[in-house]
Amino acid sequence: MFVNKLHKRAILADGYSSISVYGTLNLSIIMGDTATSIKAFVVKELCADCILGMDFINKYKLIINTEEKIVSLYNNYKPRLINNIRIPPKQTKSIPVSIELLSANVIFRPSFKLQQRTSLLILNSSLKVHNCTSNISLYNPTNYS
Repeated sequence: MFVNKLHKRAILADGYSSISVYGTLNLSIIMGDTATSIKAFVVKELCADCILGMDFINKYKLIINTEEKIVSLYNNYKPRLINNIRIPPKQTKSIPVSIELLSANVIFRPSFKLQQRTSLLILNSSLKVHNCTSNISLYNPTNYS
């Protein structure tokens, strides 16, 4: 890694605290299927391994779950039904879907529009995508299919 030497102070998010910056370097970051590079400041002491700036967080629409210590990307990959389906009344079915991801663990959140267009109950869920396919659970709360 090549560090471009630079001596300056950077102000932290609280607007008062500052840290000494010794240089910058281009850092390659891979998050799932997304690869990017950013210019990172090199500092001598830091209270954490890394601090992500708001520009980076907003650019990649990061979702930060502090309780589980997980940083994830917001991507609008839309799952598509592989086959036509019929769900009997008052039953839940696991439905195969295709997703434009080769392999990943993702959080599925059905859109408000989708929930308004169907009487099916579709919950947020964690999906394991393998070879562009996964399964979504759908529940038919009605008395008809």
